[in-house]
Formats: sequence, C-alpha cells, structure tokens
Amino acid sequence: MVIKNRSYDPDGEIKEVKWTLEIPTGGVIKKSSDNSVVTQFTEDENRVYFDKEGTYKVTIEVTDDWGKKDSTTETIVVKPAIPNAYFEPVGPYKQNRKLQFVAGGSSPSRYPIITNLNQWVIEPVTSGLTADDIKIRLENPDNKGERVLLFKKPGQYRVKLKVTNTAGHTSEWYEKLYDIQPDAPPVADFNVQSAYLRNPEDRNVSELLIRDLSYSPDGDVINKRVWKYKFDSDNDGSFDDETFIVFDAANNPSPVIRTSHVGKYLVELEVTEGFGEPTGTLDEFISPEDYLKANTDNKPLQEKKTEVINVQPVVAFEAQRKKMVDIVFTVGDVDAGKVWGIDNKIDIYIKSKLQQNGIYSNITKVNVQELKNISNSINQINWNEGADRFVIDLRDKPSCILRVESTGYNG
Repeated sequence: MVIKNRSYDPDGEIKEVKWTLEIPTGGVIKKSSDNSVVTQFTEDENRVYFDKEGTYKVTIEVTDDWGKKDSTTETIVVKPAIPNAYFEPVGPYKQNRKLQFVAGGSSPSRYPIITNLNQWVIEPVTSGLTADDIKIRLENPDNKGERVLLFKKPGQYRVKLKVTNTAGHTSEWYEKLYDIQPDAPPVADFNVQSAYLRNPEDRNVSELLIRDLSYSPDGDVINKRVWKYKFDSDNDGSFDDETFIVFDAANNPSPVIRTSHVGKYLVELEVTEGFGEPTGTLDEFISPEDYLKANTDNKPLQEKKTEVINVQPVVAFEAQRKKMVDIVFTVGDVDAGKVWGIDNKIDIYIKSKLQQNGIYSNITKVNVQELKNISNSINQINWNEGADRFVIDLRDKPSCILRVESTGYNG
C-alpha cells in the first residue's frame, strides 16, 4: 500500500508535516522494500504493508508559514489473509483406477500456502461403503500436496481439503462429491467359418482361421486371450467326452488351428481385461479377482463349431474307340514242343506288336483235323502253302484277315 502526503496551501507554503499512527494490539506495519517494522512515517510517500489484521488509523497534520494547521485521519481496516483451498482431480472416476487429487489454493503473495499443513479428508458417502474401500498411496507421508488413491468399490465419495498460509490463517473446507463408476466386464466373442477344406498342397493340412471380436464396453484393453478347442475324435456328434486343448495363450486376436484331421471342432475363448486408462491403477492394491474376465460359454453352439472336410474328388472320363482283332492259328499234327514254340512266338512277335499299335487281340489255336470235322459249318477255306495270309469265312461269323510274319510254321 502507498500512503502519500497530498496536502497543499492555497496562499502560502507548508512548513511542517507530522504523521501519527494508531496501531492495534498485535498489529504490525512493515516497509515493502525491506520488511522492516514501521512505527512512524517520515516521508511524504510511504510504501508499506500491514502484517496483521485489525483497524489502523493514520493521521497527517500540516503547518504553513503563518502557523496555520490542518489535519486529516484515515481509518484502514485490515482483514485476515485467509487463503482459499481447492484441488484438481486427475484420472477416471472408476473403481480400481488411479485417481490423483492435486492440492491448490489462493493466498496473498506475502503469505504462501504451507503445503505440509494441508488437511485432507476422504470419506465414503454411499451406505455400505467403508474407509477400507479407499486405498491411499503414501510414498512420502510428508507430502500433503496431493493424494494418490483408488476406490475399491463403486459409489459416492467425498473429498475435502483445508490449507494454511504463512500468516497462520487456515481456509474453509473445500469439498466435492465423486460418483465412482463400476468397472464393466469385457465381452468375449469370435468368428469362425462353419467348414474348412484340407489343402492338398500343404500335406493335407487345414488352417482354421479365427477372428477375435471381443471388446470392453467401458474402454479398457483386452490383455489376455486364451484359445482352446475340442475335437470330436469318435465322430459321435458330442464334445462332452472330449478334452480341451489350449492352442494359443499369447493374447492373439487372430489365432490359427493347423490340423490334418477330418472332423468337427468346438472352439472356446476366455479373455481378461487390464486397466486401459492412461493413469492405470495402483498395483499394490489390486488382487487377481480385480482383473475382470469373460468367456464364450454362452455363445450359441453352432457359432463355435467348425468342421474340417476332405477335398472332393474330381470325376472325369473320355470315351475312346478300341481296336479289336480275333486271330485263329491252325496247328497240324505236330508234337507238343512245337506247339509251345508257337505260343512263345505269338506272345513275343504278335501280341506285343499289336499292343504297341493300340490293338487288342483275342488269339486262339485250332488243330487242322478239328477244322475238317466242322467242315459242314464252313462256307469257304482258302489255304495256300507258303502264303503269308489266309482267309477263313465262318457261317454267321464276321470275317477276319490275318497277316502272319514268317515263323517257320504253316499258318
């Protein structure tokens, strides 16, 4: 505060100035420049501050060159330098989440707030909640500039703060109510095709591709996914007698089952969520039960089943006309060794040659005597010794023509 002499004399000159200070009990006036105590003003301009509350009076009396006097008195009421408290919350209003309350306040610059004298009160409001549902981290008990805590249960809580400044004054309570929301569990879900084919180019292995559809309704993160399946090994249409196999527990949103076994499969998923907010949580107050889980037990069975099936065979055919010839050899009255020789040469020279040219043959041998006995069935037989061909015409039979390479035998 600046207290300044503004006296004047309209018809002369002021020769003397006298200041008088009335200071209340306990009151103190100090110079702004050096904080020294002031008991009397000696200058026309005085920069001071009042270090204690109370009613102060300042009187100035002036005398001019004719001895005339005049005076005036100003009353100054100094109020206590009482600070104001407030705090800022940082973090989500949700159970088991880190919530930080940072103390603040306002106070005259000459009387800053003494942080270590802060007074905090954090209490439950909702019926059924207790002080044990409030978990406060006290890394440094002397640091009362903030409170880092979490609320174990949802409901309404009250937070209060008082601050004190260097003038020794304490603020009124600053308080606010907070509605702490429950942590919603995750939703487990996935998509799988109803059937998959085995891949003949990959050793008949089928890849069952699964896509995770799980989510957290309140914005948390899924930090654990455990995938398992059952295989209907006896193909009885029931999975009750089968055992689950965990095939992926690495929090994989797109797992794959590789299998070569044809049959039906049942897939299940269990998810666990973490604390997704940037502020996280306070691990020392978290138990395994606080990590919420969900599974697909209630997902419709048909949406969890899939099947591995074979690649269907491809049927194709082409009609081809086959060449066919019937051949009859005549055998004279010779011994069995020569007959065997004919058979051997038929296989070597005739059958093999016909097969190379795509001709199917039906070859038989007939004794000459047998031909004579059935002459009544023959219209014509043309036989030439040494010839390389013969023609046999049989009644009601198709004609056949044979060209025989020279073998050393007749026929």
